[in-house]
Amino acid sequence: MRYYALIKRRDELARLRQVMAVLLRHGFGYVVYALRLGEHLPFVSRALKRFEEDRPLTLGERLRLTFEELGPTFVKFGQLLCNRADIIPPDVVRELTRLQDRVPPFPPEQVRRTILEELRRPPEEIFGEFDPSPLAAASVAQVHRATLRSGERVVVKVQRPGVQRQMAVDLNILQMLAHGLERYLPDSRAFAPVELVRFFRKTVGRELDFVVEARSTARFGRNFAGDPDLCVPAVHWPLTTARVLVMEDIEGVRVDDEKGLEAMGVDRRGVAMKGARAFLRQVFEFRFFHADPHPGNFSVLPDGRIALVDFGMVGRLDGELLEELAHVVLAISEFDAARAARHLLRLRVADEDIDEMSFRSELAYMIESYAGRPLKDIDLGQVLNETIFVATRFQITLPPDFVLLGKALVTMEAVGRRLDPDFDMVAVARGYARRYALSRFGPAAVKRRFEEMASDMVYLLRELPGDLQLIFRKVTTGRLKIEFQHRGLDTFIMEMDRSSNRIAFGLVVAALIVGSSVVTLSDRGPHILGVPLLGLAGFVLTALLGLRLIFGIMRSGKL
Repeated sequence: MRYYALIKRRDELARLRQVMAVLLRHGFGYVVYALRLGEHLPFVSRALKRFEEDRPLTLGERLRLTFEELGPTFVKFGQLLCNRADIIPPDVVRELTRLQDRVPPFPPEQVRRTILEELRRPPEEIFGEFDPSPLAAASVAQVHRATLRSGERVVVKVQRPGVQRQMAVDLNILQMLAHGLERYLPDSRAFAPVELVRFFRKTVGRELDFVVEARSTARFGRNFAGDPDLCVPAVHWPLTTARVLVMEDIEGVRVDDEKGLEAMGVDRRGVAMKGARAFLRQVFEFRFFHADPHPGNFSVLPDGRIALVDFGMVGRLDGELLEELAHVVLAISEFDAARAARHLLRLRVADEDIDEMSFRSELAYMIESYAGRPLKDIDLGQVLNETIFVATRFQITLPPDFVLLGKALVTMEAVGRRLDPDFDMVAVARGYARRYALSRFGPAAVKRRFEEMASDMVYLLRELPGDLQLIFRKVTTGRLKIEFQHRGLDTFIMEMDRSSNRIAFGLVVAALIVGSSVVTLSDRGPHILGVPLLGLAGFVLTALLGLRLIFGIMRSGKL
């Protein structure tokens, strides 16, 4: 089955034409033709070719323009790529961080209809006041201020109508393109496009369900309950569904509003430290962190506390991952490349053979380039992302949440530096990492680890006899199977299949030529212009099939 058979519905086909047009317009025509999309939409493909432009833009710039023109789903996919510094080059990541989610707000009638469908009551019965003008509008939802009947001020997040269906269509197209990339452009497998789209589909699915975001918000609220520095809005559960989210309205000044902060008279350096400590507590204490801490999600309250909102994207860390992360942070802050390499190798998902000596040498060169600088002048998140990128170049696959944390650190550092030019994230993070690393050697931690090891050993000893007996039984009965996994043969098999099809096609054409010649020489049957009709029809069909074969070979670029 051809990979583009994944596109079946008429709306998906129409959207695919739009995607092709935008790709061609921004200099990705070679991708369109490499993926054989011209075979699927030959006339559209040739008609669109005239729109392709050759502009002196970088790959990152062309990708950004492409995603912005294709709309919300592709913008979010580009924002996901920003979080994958393990597989995307740093220059492309920097350009994609400029992606803007520009969408107009949807009208109040649609807001009212969505609330009525989800809560079974119109807004005027639920809220004492409801501001029809949105406070903010994005591709997935928009936010309105309102007041409950009790007088409590809240914000209402309402999902954009039709967004689920549109994203479903775009996700199918992205899935199709990812399969095409891996099939026809083998070099793209280093970026794991199919796995990327699969991860993106899961992420978007969570973001489209506001109940998931509400649970994350409530979990952050419990983690920071009573914290004097951080405030998390409370969720109104009776008014929260998959498409409507109602939360406490916390009014403050955004951390990037310099005039507002100055008028409030807050200590900007203190705010930066509070934000950094809150973020590092999320990582090292709760192992559950806000993965998108940009300035729009931070605000400062009059009492000096920081309010954190929008928990649609979060990350989770298990104990082993966090332990290795702590050692990597310490190694980077101390410019110890050998130690960083050792712990990164322990983090990898797949235990594959790599050139460890070259990896250690490359990592040492990168880390030591920062040696000699004051710690406050080093961007920890940037160094961590560069470390991840070096690891990826050596086919070292790291856990997605580890990569997500690198991007969050970059954003958090940028917020801190904006508030305080002398903000030193490295020093703060090193303190938390050292305390966490040392805590793993405390009496309670050692006792807990020993108990876990003992439990695993008991389980192994209990199951081992049965497993060995099963293996020997299969060996003695001849039912033991050994599976081999080939690598790098997909392209060879595909080319062999194409060549055999062309040979068979050519044999059919040759047979038609011979048969038509025999019929013509027999001079029987009805005639047209003195030539037997069947023989003439055979020659016409032969010419058409022959031209089709020649055009197919020329289009593939392989004569």
